[in-house]
Amino acid sequence: MVSVKENIKADTDPRHLTSGSVLARNTLINLLGRTAPMAVAIFAIPILIRELGTERFGVLTLVWVVIGYFSLFDLGLGRALTKLVAEKLASEQEERIVPLIWTGMFICEGVTLEDDCFIGHNVTFINDKYPRAVNENGKLQTEEDWACIPTLVKRGASIGSSATILCGVVIGENAIVGAGTVVTKDVPANAIVAGNPARVIKHVASPK
Repeated sequence: MVSVKENIKADTDPRHLTSGSVLARNTLINLLGRTAPMAVAIFAIPILIRELGTERFGVLTLVWVVIGYFSLFDLGLGRALTKLVAEKLASEQEERIVPLIWTGMFICEGVTLEDDCFIGHNVTFINDKYPRAVNENGKLQTEEDWACIPTLVKRGASIGSSATILCGVVIGENAIVGAGTVVTKDVPANAIVAGNPARVIKHVASPK
């Protein structure tokens, strides 16, 4: 009988991930993912044109084009990450893949996260109240031209996706910051805050 530990080891073995059969299967899945929409379009587009008319279908086509262009705004980060992950797999450094992927969340200098914190996707921390690109002389700023203002997220606090945390604040223990919230001042312990600016909605019981 194969143990759970052995199964996990086999699944995460880089030789397994780069074996010929796995590469062939993944290549086939990738090709199907690209060709399947085309096959569906062959049947769906004539129906759309008939139901919407050529003018409305033309507008829909323009919308599709614009949405497609948005993929350019990743600035090549997706391809760069794929390359780095492949290099770690090839050099049998799979333990370094997770930290590499987690760098997709930018936590700037001056931010301190205590234990058991939860940080959602796309949370933005700010470490400068008055950011400028140049100094009074019109020259690019250096580290000497600005002071890093610290932010503290205390133990057990949770920050929802797309929240913005201004610098110089303390988010109390076990506090919850709602998604999209803009935090401009300290958040009390065990408080739930939301809105722009953040306002206390209610309090939660302290964990035992």
